[in-house]
Amino acid sequence: MLYELPFGKGAKGAGRQLLSGWQIGGIGTFVSGNPFTVENSGNRSQDQATGSNFADRPNLAGSSNNPTSGVSAGCTFGTGSIAAGTPLGTPSHWFDPCAFVPQPLGTFGNLGRNTLIGPGRSTIDFLVNKHFRISEKRELQFRTEVFNLLNHPNFEAPNSANRRIFDSSGNLVASGQLTNTTTTSRQIQFGLKFIF
Repeated sequence: MLYELPFGKGAKGAGRQLLSGWQIGGIGTFVSGNPFTVENSGNRSQDQATGSNFADRPNLAGSSNNPTSGVSAGCTFGTGSIAAGTPLGTPSHWFDPCAFVPQPLGTFGNLGRNTLIGPGRSTIDFLVNKHFRISEKRELQFRTEVFNLLNHPNFEAPNSANRRIFDSSGNLVASGQLTNTTTTSRQIQFGLKFIF
């Protein structure tokens, strides 16, 4: 959307050049997160699957609340642990690994596919144009464009390494970290255009 500011319409000379010809615009993007699946990093079901299909899903722990908000109750599985009171829904711990338990060897886990939702994305882009009329058919346009105006970090859902939480022995090996972003940090771009 582009909006022309109503300043300087009747001004003459330098006042007209300074006050008139301003435009502002912007666009906002607000998207909910994508679903993803928590997995084991090994084939605990021992179903002989290979390649990218070998990872099983763990069991959902019966006493768990929403695994992406609040704080973790804490747990230890084998050589890995999460401290009680660890905040969830943060880049360090998007979800609570303690909400899941490794399923018994030779069985499939009860956790469904795409049961967790990754972080959403929100960006606001903004622009300011200033038109300097040189003659009836010629003008100079100065543009300032700001992408991700609020400099909001937009993270991707945990990648495969960070959502595979148990190894084939049942050790806790990942904690649901967010390591990649979907947008860049704030960027400012200037432009000058001669229109004739």
